[in-house]
This record gives sequence, structure tokens and C-alpha cells, in this order.
Amino acid sequence: MIQKSNYFIVVLSILTLASCKKDPEKSIPIVIQSQVMDSIFNHAFEGVIPCPDCPGIETTIAIHADSTLNKTLYYRDKEDFPQYSQGTWKLKDSVFEANFDGSKEFYKIKSGDLLARVGSDRKEVIGKLAKDYLLTLKPKVVLDSLAGVYTLGDSLSNPYIVVDLKHLKKNNFEVKISLSSKEKTAEFLANGIYNSDNNQIEVPITPAYPDLKGVLTVQFSQSKIHIGTKDKDEAAELKSFWEGSTIGGTYRKQ
Repeated sequence: MIQKSNYFIVVLSILTLASCKKDPEKSIPIVIQSQVMDSIFNHAFEGVIPCPDCPGIETTIAIHADSTLNKTLYYRDKEDFPQYSQGTWKLKDSVFEANFDGSKEFYKIKSGDLLARVGSDRKEVIGKLAKDYLLTLKPKVVLDSLAGVYTLGDSLSNPYIVVDLKHLKKNNFEVKISLSSKEKTAEFLANGIYNSDNNQIEVPITPAYPDLKGVLTVQFSQSKIHIGTKDKDEAAELKSFWEGSTIGGTYRKQ
């Protein structure tokens, strides 16, 4: 009887120790310092995420204190324009769960200037690819750096299109688009305002061209701009400057 009683006590002790080891892990929350959260909420993060059929996905994400966030994706060497989307987030421990119209993504806080894209299991990618899933603090956009000359096609194209962006003052830009061929030339000239939320210049068309409507947009990715319209239904307006050929498209910086 003494031996059985001692055995029971030993087993009970082991079970008690095991439960004591597990419970603290479940009950200890991860608390993120307020300085880190303030840094995250006041900046955007960027990186180039691996892509199965392109050189990489330029990714920019901005997480806001009001539980909203916005994201811009650009698939390198694709003809598609940058994709802008808005969503909401909730924070569990050190991981933001981002919800974009039912599609969920997860971003782990590494520090105030570093996020990691993680899986639904909230685990980081390991090995050589780990660094490819990091998003670093995006430097504040220097508006003068966006100015310059961008081209679509070359001198043999018909038409050959050149975009000249000039930073005027504050968030204001002059957007000049020149189309030329051997036969004729045409020009679009108007002013717009840079919108930092989605990294694009927005140009109301009507003030400069009363017969036309809509808002022309100049979106930025690395070394490129993408010209379109804010409302896709108004894209046809961009064909009014050259006999049906649109000025919309992707241009490379010279």
C-alpha cells in the first residue's frame, strides 16, 4: 500500500508540474510598447515579396490607428497597373490580422521599423527566403524625386509618348504629356495634386479640357509611372488626344 501511495504521489506531481509549465505560456500576453505602435501607425512599410511568375511583387502597406489599413501591390514586368486596396485589421499579440474583403493576410511586428509577412499560422518564413518576406520602414516620399521625364515606346513608336512631371509647390504637380509621330503632334497639359494615401498624382481633366470629364491618375512604382483614370468607366477620355490611341499605360523613367 505504501508503494502504491508513493507512486500516486509521484505521478500527481509530474502532472502538476506539466500543467504549471503549460499554463504560463497560455496566459502571458505579448505587449507591444506604445512607441513601437506609434511608429507603425505613422509610417508605411515596403518590400518586394516573391512572385511565382514575375520578378517580384512591390508591396507597400500602411496600418492606421483607426483599425484601417491600405495596401498597394505592383507585379513587376506585368502590364497590369498597381493594385490599391483598403481593409481593416485586428491585433493579436504581435501579429496584425488584415482583412481585405474577406481575404486575410498576416503581418508580424518585428520592431517599429520592420514587419514580416507571415502565414495564417503566424509563423515566419525561415531559411534563405526569410528576408524576402520582410517589409521595412518606407522613407518619406521626396516629391522632387517623383519629377522627371517618363516615356512609353521609343522614337520609332507611333505615337511616341513622353510624360514630363514638374513639382510646383507643396503637393502640386504639372503633368505634361506629349505625343508625336512623323505626321502630327498632340499635347495634354494640366495640374494635379499628389495623394500620399495611394501614392499617386490626381489630375482633374475638366478644368483644362471642358469637353472631357474624369480624373487622370499618375501612379508610381519603382522607376515607373502608370497613367489611367480614377474611375475605370472614364478611361475612354484618355483616347481624345490622339485619334483613338490612349495616353494611358506604363512609362519608364529616363
